Amino acid sequence: MMATVAVTSLLPAYSAKADEIPGSIYKPANITMGDSGASVNEADTGLATFVGRDFYVGRPKPGDTQQLTESSIEGSWAAEMEGQTFIRGRYMQRAQKGFFTIGTVAFGAQYLPANNADVLVVEGKHSAFGEGESVQSKVQTWPSSISGMDSKGGGVLQTTRTIDGTSTLTNFSTMFAGNCTTVWGDGTNCATDKTGVQKNSVYMYGDSSGQPDHQATWGVTDFSQAKDGQGNSIDDYATKIMSPMSTMAAGIKANGTVTVGNAPAQNGYVRYKYDYNQVRRECWGRHQRQAVCSNQDWHGRFQHV
Repeated sequence: MMATVAVTSLLPAYSAKADEIPGSIYKPANITMGDSGASVNEADTGLATFVGRDFYVGRPKPGDTQQLTESSIEGSWAAEMEGQTFIRGRYMQRAQKGFFTIGTVAFGAQYLPANNADVLVVEGKHSAFGEGESVQSKVQTWPSSISGMDSKGGGVLQTTRTIDGTSTLTNFSTMFAGNCTTVWGDGTNCATDKTGVQKNSVYMYGDSSGQPDHQATWGVTDFSQAKDGQGNSIDDYATKIMSPMSTMAAGIKANGTVTVGNAPAQNGYVRYKYDYNQVRRECWGRHQRQAVCSNQDWHGRFQHV
């Protein structure tokens, strides 16, 4: 299984013996990432994210598990999540940027599950909301709390990958328990047209085949076919994978306490910035966010802080 977050380029591997030869430089070598190999065109067979209960793009407020209102959950500036995600509880989203991209992302490793995979699965059973139906929504999105921001639901993005010289569409899909919902405040009936569907809590982006924006898959009751590339179902993760890990974590002995405080004020500090010609520039100031930098011998690649 690959890590949820990865770097887009191949990483150099460093030798611990490089410093044994005075003056030498170790030549970096390529290493591979993902389950299948170094190419992002190959399918990642592992699950990117598993959530045993509720998933939030944001943060819950006290009382949110008893009822949902227009002011429920704090917003998040997160913009996207990559790969295949299984959620046993509910999906809750308040994206402050007005959008949230799912599956394929703009800034990420681009290691994706196989074509036709369910990239977002929401089972809606194991939730802090309890087993009652006082809160109906299994998937719910709220608009950004930033005034004037046009808010859409979460969008599942497709891409193309080259397999055996042929470009193919990923054709990702979703599986959601419960009825379709809209972004809070945008009515109660989900749209199906390419413009209105953007106000559903989660929808599918249009793709290069000419398919317009369209509805995700709602009302699923059988999740036995929701599997990662290794054949593990969403419930397998709870029984075969997560339970042993939880038992192991519970057995780790506590090693002390952690205290949190504010860093001391820094007055008169000096920071040095270097351009590509290795010309040094001094920056000084009273606060970290208010620095003044000298212009002597500066060729400009400095970004003001």
